[in-house]
Amino acid sequence: MESRTLGFVSSTGSTSLASTNDIRVARTSSKVASFCRNPSKARIAQPNTSTSFVGSKSRSCTTTVKMADSSSSQKKRVVVTGAAGKTGKLVMDKLLKKKDQFEVIGVVRDASSQKKLAAELKVSTDVIKVADIQDPNALQKAMSPKVDGLVIVTSAIPKIKWWSLIKVIIYKILGKKASPEFTFKLGQNPRMVDYVGQKNQIDAARANGCKQVVIVSSMGGTDKTNFLNTMGNGNILMWKRKAEKYLVSASDLVYTIIHPGGLLDKQGGLRELVFGLNDEIIKGGDSSIRTIPRDDVARVCIEALEKPEVFGNKSFDLTSKPEGNGNPNAPIVELFGQLQGKTNAYNYPIDTEIDAMN
Repeated sequence: MESRTLGFVSSTGSTSLASTNDIRVARTSSKVASFCRNPSKARIAQPNTSTSFVGSKSRSCTTTVKMADSSSSQKKRVVVTGAAGKTGKLVMDKLLKKKDQFEVIGVVRDASSQKKLAAELKVSTDVIKVADIQDPNALQKAMSPKVDGLVIVTSAIPKIKWWSLIKVIIYKILGKKASPEFTFKLGQNPRMVDYVGQKNQIDAARANGCKQVVIVSSMGGTDKTNFLNTMGNGNILMWKRKAEKYLVSASDLVYTIIHPGGLLDKQGGLRELVFGLNDEIIKGGDSSIRTIPRDDVARVCIEALEKPEVFGNKSFDLTSKPEGNGNPNAPIVELFGQLQGKTNAYNYPIDTEIDAMN
């Protein structure tokens, strides 16, 4: 399953307002070093800085990491869940084109999706595993014998109640406003997919030795009143945020959490990327920079996998400027550097309520 664009959705990406409250989520130097394929070649500079994270222990902050030369290391085995979706498929395709760096495994929900995706990517069905993200044992089996990196591109998908469109049409004729209603398939609501399912994926990856996790999540998580939370009364952004907090609290994992804006089915590499924090992009009111091609989101996923010393232990918002505005060739690392090492905060008022959700 993967994130879709609904209204203003990015992967789920959505609209919301939030004040800036930057917080640095710290990690121990041993955690990042253990991620390297050859820790003995990694040199880590560690300043005397610490901070606290809601729901996790205080950790010292790692700011500079020199990784081992990739040419001297083995391939990184990366599992992509939600691989049959539009964004997941793009991540798979980009990883498969880097055969010298990655061994790729895609995870899909059923055999039909397995065969279809294998044909589209021109790979053996052995590369695509079938596992329900709500089945921990199936996930562990699909990821075995080992996982070096996990990219999560799964999401609950709201389904419109078609009969509600009749009401919308009638109200429009009468000059009134009405919104369509949504629901979720049985067993595929946000709690089961975006929290329980993501938690299962993280746990299964850890059980197979994983040290790095990249999540494609959603903007709008700081705002409980965001329209996406009202769809089917699913509170989808809140459950996604709860899963993010679970990942951040895992002291043995290097994480990257991407909050894309509204996803576009357009060619990537033609727009300058925009990085932000805590839904500031939405609050800024410039609607021209609230969207991003799926392909560009996939590009950033690959960058995160390749450069954990840059993107590791960071959560950020991601959109793009309109085509023709800005420099589409600007290096992603340089654009990301404009955040100055800051990361999304998880200590907003909504987080207290999220912590109590079960």
